[in-house]
Amino acid sequence: MTQTDKTLSMDTILARIEPSGELGNTYKRKLVPYRMKDTPIVRAAYDRIALLMVFIQRQKGDSSALREHLAHCKELRNLLSNPEIPLALHECQEIKEFVYNCEKIRILCQINALPLKDDLPVLTDLFKLLDPEDRRVPHFHLSGKYSAKLKRTMDLLAETHSKIAHSREQRLQQAREALGLPGLKAEIVVSRMQDELVKELSASPFFGISAENYANLTFTLSSTPQMMEYMKQTALLKEELSTTEAEVLRDLSDKISQYAYDLAMAQTTIATLDWEYACAGFGVTHQCSIPQLNEKMEIMLIDAVNLPVLDFTRARGKSYQKLGIALKDRINVLTGPNMGGKTTTLKTIGQICRLASLAIPLPCREAHLPVFDWIWYNQDDTGDENLSTFAREIVSFSRALTQKGKGLILLDEFAKGTNPTEGEQIAAAVLEYLEDDDRLVFSATHFNAPAMLENAACFAVKGIDDAWFDNSATIGQADLDARLKMLNQAMDYEIVRLPQGQLPPRCAIRIARILGMPQKIINKLEN
Repeated sequence: MTQTDKTLSMDTILARIEPSGELGNTYKRKLVPYRMKDTPIVRAAYDRIALLMVFIQRQKGDSSALREHLAHCKELRNLLSNPEIPLALHECQEIKEFVYNCEKIRILCQINALPLKDDLPVLTDLFKLLDPEDRRVPHFHLSGKYSAKLKRTMDLLAETHSKIAHSREQRLQQAREALGLPGLKAEIVVSRMQDELVKELSASPFFGISAENYANLTFTLSSTPQMMEYMKQTALLKEELSTTEAEVLRDLSDKISQYAYDLAMAQTTIATLDWEYACAGFGVTHQCSIPQLNEKMEIMLIDAVNLPVLDFTRARGKSYQKLGIALKDRINVLTGPNMGGKTTTLKTIGQICRLASLAIPLPCREAHLPVFDWIWYNQDDTGDENLSTFAREIVSFSRALTQKGKGLILLDEFAKGTNPTEGEQIAAAVLEYLEDDDRLVFSATHFNAPAMLENAACFAVKGIDDAWFDNSATIGQADLDARLKMLNQAMDYEIVRLPQGQLPPRCAIRIARILGMPQKIINKLEN
């Protein structure tokens, strides 16, 4: 994540998009923004996500089922990368579970005409290979149906286990009758304080001491020669079973390896579907829209929302005003009072454009914009603590200019870190320089010079109506929190286009008076 993305709080926004399974989360971790040349790819992704948004809203049951199956699709990692090494039982289990859920997802996609349905390979035959008993469950075990030799060994082993169990039960019953202890078990822990019982069990041919400590003795039912013979047979059968299972697994691995390409394609498709399904869920939750993408260096937004700011204002019981703006010029300047939301406006545009470069639904009612190759916000930090704030800003800006392609440059009070006279000259000169570049620039400033540039489109935050200030004499009597709340309620955050050459409205002195600036200072300012 770039410094600009951090400044735009993209981590906070992306944290709201939660894929269901491991594959989708891996896709998210590897997320890389698209570039303008990838616009057709972004459009295709948005088309799929739009269909998924409709699916989530209309098909609640199937939507929940899809999410559940996506959650159980695990990464197969390198299980199929080396066909020379036979698969282990747990690896066959992972493959069968993946195939089971993949087939369920494919059927759901077909039924609901969901995107990517044609990209999911049909793995029905592979599932049958992993489910020879036709149980139709995701659990895998080595069935006797894979090999006659395996079945015979498994049957003999089960039979021998049964004989051992039967012989043990017979011997235990004999011990109960001989010792007169009907509740006797094959293993019994006896306190050393129970002298009589200890002596009786110790003298009995049916039990031997298997463990002891300072307080207790553990007696275990002893084996007869016949039982010991059965146990020898069991050991031999287990060795034979291990060898036979290895042979079966080797053969099964060879057959599974023939599906390696299909499994890899399925993994990629499921990862994409999981991520896009999560994006669709984000879009539905936050009432997002699918943008109209173009290659013009223009941005038009209707009712755009800065999600982190929306949460912040709602948590404090304040109202939130959505953003509407149309940037059709290469150089755009935004002016307005402090507390007027200029920074929020810049960040909202930056967030919307970054989301578009990731093919994520946009939190706005409507949007027309390009896929920018890069975005730069001037609160980037070079990380060099030896530089001043102004120096870091200049170094970061110079680096931004070396980036290739169509860029969006967001300037928030650029050059405010130096003296006002030179800062205003620098801010205006930078905008004049960028007029000839293939970039879209949006600059928020308090300086007059940038707003008066001939080729700059000037916007202003509508701010507070003069009539409100004229009737605000009683506001100064309220406490500071109340005054701040009233200022917030009076502030109109609508962005309006100013006529060319018109100076932006000023209200800083009146706001300072309301916030408690001493009257003597106000008088000097007004004079």
